[in-house]
Amino acid sequence: NEVVNNSISVDDRDTILIGAIVCLSVCFHNVCGVYDERIVYPNLYLFVVADAGMGKGALTLCRELVAPINRNLHELSKRMEQEYKEAMSAYIKGKKTDGMTMPTEPPMRMLIIPANSSASSFLKILGDNDGIGLLFESEGDTLSQTLKSDYGNYSDVLRKAFHHELVSLSRRKDREYCEVSNPRVSVALAGTPEQVRRLIPDAENGLMSRFCFYIIRFKRGIRNVFATSDISQSKNAMFKLLGDKFCHLHEEFVRQGNYSFSLPSDLQEQFIEYLSRVNEECCDEVNNKMQGVVRRMGLIAYRIMMVLTAVRHLDNVIHKSSSDETIQLVCHEFDYSIAMSICDTLLYHAVFIYQNLSGNQSKRFNTDSQETGVYARRNTLYNMLPDIFTKKDYDAAVLTLGENGSTANKWIEAFIKDGKLCRIEQGKYRKIF
Repeated sequence: NEVVNNSISVDDRDTILIGAIVCLSVCFHNVCGVYDERIVYPNLYLFVVADAGMGKGALTLCRELVAPINRNLHELSKRMEQEYKEAMSAYIKGKKTDGMTMPTEPPMRMLIIPANSSASSFLKILGDNDGIGLLFESEGDTLSQTLKSDYGNYSDVLRKAFHHELVSLSRRKDREYCEVSNPRVSVALAGTPEQVRRLIPDAENGLMSRFCFYIIRFKRGIRNVFATSDISQSKNAMFKLLGDKFCHLHEEFVRQGNYSFSLPSDLQEQFIEYLSRVNEECCDEVNNKMQGVVRRMGLIAYRIMMVLTAVRHLDNVIHKSSSDETIQLVCHEFDYSIAMSICDTLLYHAVFIYQNLSGNQSKRFNTDSQETGVYARRNTLYNMLPDIFTKKDYDAAVLTLGENGSTANKWIEAFIKDGKLCRIEQGKYRKIF
């Protein structure tokens, strides 16, 4: 709530929310769960897509949430480098007489990895930071320039890192070899539709299903840019304060040790039921290749639940000395509902990206295109509804859209199962997210 307060639009709110979740996901490297019989961590990949000047810059605010942690690591790195230089100087002066051991160069500690890093540099930084890092770039051109010369290596590294597989890179020319086991990488990018295609040339590319996409559609108009003139009330200042607060809470969270995340059995059943249903819808409405996207969206949903559960736990951390005992984190029904609601939206955006990438490869993304298919129609109806509404309001919205009444009645039950609605009383509902 603190993160999305004072958002200026739905797109602004959504961009900041999913951006914050992705940026925070890299910080919970001591949280893991078992998904599809494999150990997974909360790390997520995000690409916010919009034309120039349409609001994707809101993602930069999310960087402030983890900037203090990154700054602390930089300060640590500077101190270690200074100690190394002093030790190296002493070694050079005294090695002939004292038989001193040559000092080892310290690791370059950081959390946020520059997007202009080459693939080998990216791996080197990951190796220096126990495989943990956030690739953050709000200007898609920066990454695009890097990809021009290093695309194959970068694509391979990102695809493997998504599943925490060992990543390695060998360059015969420089006799260089980099290897990182158990990478825990998060990615937050913003760019134009054409920059998406430079990263992911077609729908067959494995990166497509690994990314969360959020598309900001073109909207004509100019907003009031003078809504506040108080620097202390600026979003920069507010997010800086939130970053400082998170940094303090995060220190204690990490100090406690390792955490194991799990989903209660009843929510597991709901989860499988949801994925099965949307898989049928996507395969019917698009094609069978969408199944790969839906399956990975299941993993993305699970990881979002991990982040939300960890964030909720921050305020309940018991201050005690570190222990070898693993702390159990059980997903709350409310966090499950939020995660599934977010993924419902992300899946719709993924369908849009998939359809654009599956078309003529020279065709430009059409961010103004009309929404089609039952999945899109259902979302259109949901977005028309007020936060609290009656069955009469719902029927009126159905009539306005020209939808079949009996079909739309099934949708309202689907909204409830997906965690997007709750029934307040007979014939009255409230949006959960």
